[in-house]
Amino acid sequence: MNDTFLRETFNLAKEGNKDAIVAMLKIFKPILYKNSCINGHFNEDYFQELCIRLIYCIKNFKFTNIPDLTEYFRDFLSA
Repeated sequence: MNDTFLRETFNLAKEGNKDAIVAMLKIFKPILYKNSCINGHFNEDYFQELCIRLIYCIKNFKFTNIPDLTEYFRDFLSA
């Protein structure tokens, strides 16, 4: 994944493009899943809530002085 792809997908998701939203959820699925586990057990309600919050954050995020999204999200995507 490169910065151009991530920015284009992000911008489309921000505009409400359903395919782009699904793509962003797939990109962040590992971290969403990881943070949905409580005491080693997956909690579907937490996962759903985190997905909803991610979509909300995408729609409200404003780019300011972030030249390279891939670098910015590197820590999140590798978690």
